[in-house]
Amino acid sequence: MAATVFPAALPNVIGVASVGAQNQRSAFSNFGTPLVTVAAPGEGIVTTYPGGGYAAAWGTSYSAPFVAGAVAMIANRHPNVTPSEAKAAVRRATPLTPDMGAGLLNLPLAVAAPQ
Repeated sequence: MAATVFPAALPNVIGVASVGAQNQRSAFSNFGTPLVTVAAPGEGIVTTYPGGGYAAAWGTSYSAPFVAGAVAMIANRHPNVTPSEAKAAVRRATPLTPDMGAGLLNLPLAVAAPQ
């Protein structure tokens, strides 16, 4: 059962879940309504590492930037978009399972035309 956590449970917040390479919910990710709006990759994400190198990392903290970038692209293409319209646009996703919100982030659909 999903725990109610904030700020993800607030109405105008986009809650982001993590999925792995096979689009399955990550074991560490929260799930369920109203916490998850959409899912994005969050396993084995290559990132910078202290000392100048790179490493793979896991977590919803790596999933959220995919969605934040999508919202930025929506706002760039549709300058008058409201926060609720941007959230609705992000929900135009590829369905996964019912506990994963709208499903996997689908950037072309999200950016196309917010409703």
